[in-house]
Amino acid sequence: MRKLLLVLVLLGFLGGLINAALLGHAEGIPYDSISISIDFKDIDLNDLLDILSAKTGLNIIVTPEVQGRVPIARFENVPVLKALEIILEPYDYEYEIVDNIIRVSPIPLLSQSFTLKSALASEIESSLKPLLSEVGKIELNQETNSLLITDKPKRMEEIAVSILKLDEPAGQLSTQSFSLKFIQAEAISSLIQPHLSRVGKLEVDSSTNSLLITDTRYSLSKIEEVILSLDHFKAQEKLFSLKFALASEVAKLISGYLTPEGDLEVREDKNEILVKASSYSLEKIDHLVAELDTPSKQMKKKKFLIRYMSLKDLAEVVKESLSPQGKLKRDPSSSTLTVEDTSYHLLQIEKMVTKLDTFQPRKRIYKISFAPLSLVATRVEDLLSDQGKVDEQEETSSLVVVDVRKNLKILDKLIKELDTIENQLIPPFDFKGVDLKEALALLSTKTGLNIIAPPEVKGKISARFERPIPILKALEIILEPHNYEYQVMGNIIRVSPIPLLSQSFTLKSALVGEVVSSLKPLLSEVGKMELNQETNSLLITDKPKRMEEIAASILKLDEPARQLSTQSFSLKFVQAEAIFPLIQPHLSRLGKLEADSSTNSLLITDTRYNLMRTGQLISKLDYFRPSQKLFTLKFALAPQAAKIARLYLSDKGKIEVNEAENQVVVTATPYNLKKIEDLLADLDTPSKQMRKKKFFIRYLSLEEVAEVVKEDLSPQGTLKRDPSSSTLTVEDTSYHLPQIEKMVAKLDTFQPQKKTYEIRFALLSEVKGKVEDLLSDQGKVDEQEETSSLVVVDVAKNLKRIDGLVKQTDILEGQLVTRRFFLKYLTTQEAESELQGVISEYGKIRLPYSEETQSRSSTRDYIIIPQEGMGSPEESNPSENKTQVENNIIYVTDLKRQILQIDEVVKEMNVRAEEVAVRTFYIKEGSLERIAIAIANMLGVKPEEIQGIELKKEEGKWMEMEVPSLTIDLGKIGPVK
Repeated sequence: MRKLLLVLVLLGFLGGLINAALLGHAEGIPYDSISISIDFKDIDLNDLLDILSAKTGLNIIVTPEVQGRVPIARFENVPVLKALEIILEPYDYEYEIVDNIIRVSPIPLLSQSFTLKSALASEIESSLKPLLSEVGKIELNQETNSLLITDKPKRMEEIAVSILKLDEPAGQLSTQSFSLKFIQAEAISSLIQPHLSRVGKLEVDSSTNSLLITDTRYSLSKIEEVILSLDHFKAQEKLFSLKFALASEVAKLISGYLTPEGDLEVREDKNEILVKASSYSLEKIDHLVAELDTPSKQMKKKKFLIRYMSLKDLAEVVKESLSPQGKLKRDPSSSTLTVEDTSYHLLQIEKMVTKLDTFQPRKRIYKISFAPLSLVATRVEDLLSDQGKVDEQEETSSLVVVDVRKNLKILDKLIKELDTIENQLIPPFDFKGVDLKEALALLSTKTGLNIIAPPEVKGKISARFERPIPILKALEIILEPHNYEYQVMGNIIRVSPIPLLSQSFTLKSALVGEVVSSLKPLLSEVGKMELNQETNSLLITDKPKRMEEIAASILKLDEPARQLSTQSFSLKFVQAEAIFPLIQPHLSRLGKLEADSSTNSLLITDTRYNLMRTGQLISKLDYFRPSQKLFTLKFALAPQAAKIARLYLSDKGKIEVNEAENQVVVTATPYNLKKIEDLLADLDTPSKQMRKKKFFIRYLSLEEVAEVVKEDLSPQGTLKRDPSSSTLTVEDTSYHLPQIEKMVAKLDTFQPQKKTYEIRFALLSEVKGKVEDLLSDQGKVDEQEETSSLVVVDVAKNLKRIDGLVKQTDILEGQLVTRRFFLKYLTTQEAESELQGVISEYGKIRLPYSEETQSRSSTRDYIIIPQEGMGSPEESNPSENKTQVENNIIYVTDLKRQILQIDEVVKEMNVRAEEVAVRTFYIKEGSLERIAIAIANMLGVKPEEIQGIELKKEEGKWMEMEVPSLTIDLGKIGPVK
């Protein structure tokens, strides 16, 4: 209601002012010359058009379909038709002028059909939909590749432009691959070419039997229909005769190339394949067969187990049936024949082997002299073929074997090996404390062998054999603990005591102490060994058989090549090069000698025995023979260099340091002296000894110290001054830096001077604080308020800096400030009078000019409004306030230190006004009652609580109206004097 009331009031006001000027002149004036100024918010469209008609005098007719609200309509001197167009456009309305009448109606829709030549209508439909208005629509006709579009005229223009752009051939170019199933790509390429558009391209890919076509999307869809009509099945037949591959195996692969309409027939007897397929499939199958039916692709390997026929004989037959690329390999141990050939030839060979390898038996009788008949029969059975047989004839101790010839040859060799005395086994037995002779007699009985033992063979034996064991091995186990041995003489085994032998072995390459551990395991229980390290020899006593083994082992261990070793001998006192020629003659034929001067060592490669002797010789030659040398250092510090040099001394060498002369005296061997000399020569250089140190100069002038330090710098030394931090950075050698440090410590001492500074203008405490920041750690400053002076005690360089500080700080212009004071109680003239006795000789007081021109009136009405406390005095620039009207304000210009006292005086003045809780305002202009009610409304005070007025009904209603803002012109307001 409030907004509507406001609109009606404005319309009434504006209509009265504007329509009177326009209505009388609307006729006969061109529409373009009529301008309008309006400002509305959230107004009905029909109401706005009525207002335009009323303000311009134009005849405007609106159709019933025109509806809506206008959020904002603000025009300033705009042609009326332009304003009308802007208002109607968002709602899709238009106006038409007919006989001086403006008719407003919805914009009519248009329909248009677009037939596409390059793009597919179905594909660009989605791109066009965002361009439609809310009333627009699209109808798709895929048969004619066209779009029927209905929309507003302006949108139709945009859509037509977009369709024209989308249907450009260049923008619709696409590439598509068409794979052909039945017909060859080359055959139909000439038939497809005429169907391409002006920008179309055609490529044939024979490897995949496909056509790669680049053309517009629409042309591609038409070409696809042509290709589908051409690519259909036409059967052809072809017979493939294979030379290397098997027809049955190749047929499996060929079936993958056939379409469902194709077929094939395998003729295994002739190794042929009859294929019925399309020309394209036949061509692919032809390439496949040509590629597969080659020796390289068809080579296979197969192993044949030959059971009956001789492996060698069968191999000769198979060789004749191999292809030129075939290979044959025999393995007699497993009786197998491995053939590598093509698939077709392997099949033929397999049939041949099956035919030739048949059982053709022969009979043979074997006489067994030593071995157990049953044992030999068992071994024979393991070698028989699956149809071979063996019969035992115990009465004649023979075996009757029936098998193929190749197995009988193997049995001949087996029986010859088994039927020997060495291979005869005795059954398990257990002897516990049995007389040795009785045990031998029992073994003779069980084995049927003749065992002879002389009278001196005696003793008891305990032996247990849980498994069968060779007779000769059993005899060795039984006899060896008693130091007896056996000898086989035809069919007789003779037992006798074993004689012991002693032999001395002098080693030339190995050390006897190192080979003992390797020889001890070779001794028998009666053997012994004596060691002589002086002669590097061994005396060994043992059984003859063991002695042979030990002698062979010693001979092998003492080979020079086996005993070669490399050892490094580090020399402490003598130089390696000096004793090199003395060591050379003591090396063996295989010995090598190298001298390493960097580590003063000898690297010797020789036999272990010679290395021991050479080490003894080196120990005799390497003894301490001292020399002494004095080193004077120029750049390095002698104590620091001495610490490093001590690492190169032997336990008998020593180093003395003369710090005063920066010297090092070294007592050591010539070798160590040379190393230390090289070390000090490397260390005592400017590049290695350059150091950097920063000196903080507290008391002396930085320039003075720098000049003195410069004279003591080395030629390589550098000096850098930093006045901001009062530091001196020196870069010099390790020797020169300590000298400079001592000099700086000696020069930079506290030598105080006293000076008094009279402070005329600045705050004494403020200057004192700044002076303290410049003092040294021992400097002092005393504040003397009675004389307004500072007494400073410090070094000369700091006093110079303080001179400049005081001169810069204690100036009249820099210490004068202007402060603005608000007076709560006294008038400005009264305050000026009181402050005259407080300001200094440099101070002055300024009153605002408005105070002089303002007049008072006791006849005016006034109101009382509660006031908040005013702010504290603030600094101000008087020149900026000359044009402003200021009341109860006073400006004081004086020294900073005097302003503090003036602050206190003004505060004391204002304390008298703290009990006043209200303030009286003099209203020169405006309705006193209305202004009071407005201010009370803003402050939240009820109108009836205002002192000095009587509230009327009209004013109460006036308070209920809508107030657009809190800004009210109250006239001229100021405090009552």
